[in-house]
Amino acid sequence: VTAPASEGTYGGRFRGRGDSAAAQGGGVVPGHLVVNLQVPMKARPLFGSGKAKAGAAPRPVLNLVTVYRLTPETARAVVALEMEMRGGALAEVPNAVRLMHRFFLEAPRDKAVAGTLK
Repeated sequence: VTAPASEGTYGGRFRGRGDSAAAQGGGVVPGHLVVNLQVPMKARPLFGSGKAKAGAAPRPVLNLVTVYRLTPETARAVVALEMEMRGGALAEVPNAVRLMHRFFLEAPRDKAVAGTLK
């Protein structure tokens, strides 16, 4: 559904470069998805609260940031899906694209849906 962003590519929905579903007539799915995975460098203790004591240094965390760019094929599928939703002809859209579209459509308003992207 998505591909790693090419080096030096920016744009998508944010700059209007034409590689997002929004630039091709859609509007729900962004051209880029940024995921920040935070991994603690030290394990919490098995017993006790595991909370840092007042004045203690914060626990070190490794941040893994990945950027995914919408592929042109997926952008076309999103546009076809949105046209179908507006009453157009039925489109052959992969279920993964339908699920991704539903997530971006409903997640801003529904915490249960927003919690599914983990």
